[in-house]
Amino acid sequence: MMKKLIEELYGLKISEIKPQGPVWKINSQKGYLALKRMHCDSLKIKWLCSCLEALRKKGLCEDNPEHHAAVAPIIINKKGLPFFEYDNKNYILTPWYTGKIPNFNSGEDLRKVALLYGKLHRHSTLIKQPGSNLKQLSKPLNQVILEKLNYLKETQKQLLNNSANLNRIDRAILKWSYFFIDRAEVCWDYIHNNIDRTWYNETSSQGFCHQDPAPGNIIVYKNKWILIDFELASNEYFITELSTLMRRALQFNDWNPQIYELILAAYQTERQLNLQEIKLLIALLAFPHPFWRLCQQRFNENLKWTEKHFQSKLWKITSSQQAQTSFSKKFFPPIADCQFLS
Repeated sequence: MMKKLIEELYGLKISEIKPQGPVWKINSQKGYLALKRMHCDSLKIKWLCSCLEALRKKGLCEDNPEHHAAVAPIIINKKGLPFFEYDNKNYILTPWYTGKIPNFNSGEDLRKVALLYGKLHRHSTLIKQPGSNLKQLSKPLNQVILEKLNYLKETQKQLLNNSANLNRIDRAILKWSYFFIDRAEVCWDYIHNNIDRTWYNETSSQGFCHQDPAPGNIIVYKNKWILIDFELASNEYFITELSTLMRRALQFNDWNPQIYELILAAYQTERQLNLQEIKLLIALLAFPHPFWRLCQQRFNENLKWTEKHFQSKLWKITSSQQAQTSFSKKFFPPIADCQFLS
């Protein structure tokens, strides 16, 4: 039934649809396409499509010989829509790109990824965002950081109140919470006292962001580095996305300071950071976001993960802290007084 619907809506003759990871691969007379279910409403999909088309018109497309970076488009159907509905769920079609994914242990690959995101952010400030009911930035970045700090404190308080009933994983989270709250408070204090309040409203510092800078969301196709899967995209501060990219790359490379310098230099060939953003970047990298995220996943989202999986994630976070602390002391001296747990 879905096959027939897609053929009618997109003018295709489909010979095969088969699952491949989180999407379906469609073989048609027009080549291979990717079918993806979207966990967002139609208004956001329309917004995404408009932003991606605007970025492609600015040069982030496969045919632009001047740069290696591109964003994948969403294909419009015969109804003029970038999606279709099936069984009360929204789906999109995009081109299928066959190629490798970047290696975050490779300096050259990371340099090109940084160029890709730098170009995305630079052009995001130039596109006129189409109107929709998609929420704009509702909170300044300093407020977001303060709320994360307060969440960690509240989580610690709740664990202490229930200390007699904690299992091994929760006792470990409680033990480490003192260290991570200490780090979070240092980062918050630095941001609160060193960032000009007017910066949070500067339009040049925010715009369309991909929101998931991971190797699996980039395909190297015919020497083009193509950004895919924009389901999490939103209007955001560019520096938060850059800090996420850097954190993930640094985690892959044991917090090697040269990786930070490499990504920062490459990114700034496309989009220059101002002094406020440099200060925020080093504070955001020191902030214990992975630990905050794990607490969210365990105590707020109630994910159906096994205790072994939670233990593995906690171990991954805590085992990297010695290398991360050494890195932070080099670029963010205020963190030096935080007592590391062995």
